[in-house]
Amino acid sequence: MRFKTIAALLALALAIGACARKEAAPKAVEVVLTEADAGATVSVAKGARIVLRLESNPSTGYRWSEVTPPVESVRRLGEDAFVAPDTRLVGAPGVQVFTYEVAAPGRARVALAYARSWESAEVAPLRAFEITVVAR
Repeated sequence: MRFKTIAALLALALAIGACARKEAAPKAVEVVLTEADAGATVSVAKGARIVLRLESNPSTGYRWSEVTPPVESVRRLGEDAFVAPDTRLVGAPGVQVFTYEVAAPGRARVALAYARSWESAEVAPLRAFEITVVAR
């Protein structure tokens, strides 16, 4: 009986040890860019994420939007998000966040414009942001 108990405890210890040794999947590389990075060329591997954090103030009617969607090598993940400022001031700007994933090797242009949606195309955007993504 004592032998069975020791064998069972040993088997349990080995099973727990095997579970503990499993390594977590590697986290995808995340590159965070701001307006200061406008015009940059970013070189990343497939699977990397590119996060654009652009100052925005929707209370003025302005918001960032894609000028043209990027090519298939870079795809947008979900909708953009607005992060409110950490202040009680009414009308203070926050940050609009866009997240992209590098899906395949290639070269892609990501271009956004800061404009009012109701204004005609003849009205130039207040600001523009563009990067080139080179995916390996």
